[in-house]
Amino acid sequence: MPLVHIRLKCRKPKHYPQEPRTVGAHIQKRRTELALTQRQAADRLKVNSWTVLNWETGRYQPPIRSMPAILGFLGYDPFPAPTTLGARLLETRRRNGWSTSTAARHLGVDRATWENWEHGGLVLFRKHRTRIAEFLGVDERSFVDEMRAVWNGKHRRWDRELGGTSQTRRAHLDGVNRAVHPLISVRFRV
Repeated sequence: MPLVHIRLKCRKPKHYPQEPRTVGAHIQKRRTELALTQRQAADRLKVNSWTVLNWETGRYQPPIRSMPAILGFLGYDPFPAPTTLGARLLETRRRNGWSTSTAARHLGVDRATWENWEHGGLVLFRKHRTRIAEFLGVDERSFVDEMRAVWNGKHRRWDRELGGTSQTRRAHLDGVNRAVHPLISVRFRV
């Protein structure tokens, strides 16, 4: 039987996802593109090589304090652009590597208030909206509009739960001590 020379051709497989979905996958893709070992990447990120392995395999997510180094290593932000106030606050915290306590201290509020805002809570007081606008470098009016939408959305949901309109809600609250529901009279002004 004669020898037949066969040459197989194919694309070299990449050991990272083309469309990374996690921070670890982004780190793995960037590390592979730069032809770095996990140890070399760990040195750049100022962490242990086992930490990089755990992030890349998805076993653990990077803590927020490691995010500034990770964003610098990647050269871009792998998270979607923020569209809400809570997402903007989280993005600022992530970019700076701050805990919620540290971020709250920078804004002059307590940790629970920051966490409430980050999870979609209302910013009721004008002084807080002003501080946040200055802190994030955006127009305060956008916050007023966003808070109004959140407020109205929560009250529409309450109307559905009571099975009526805002008139039903007002009639329901007339029999309830208004001190229990202090948010009823809140108006958003700039």
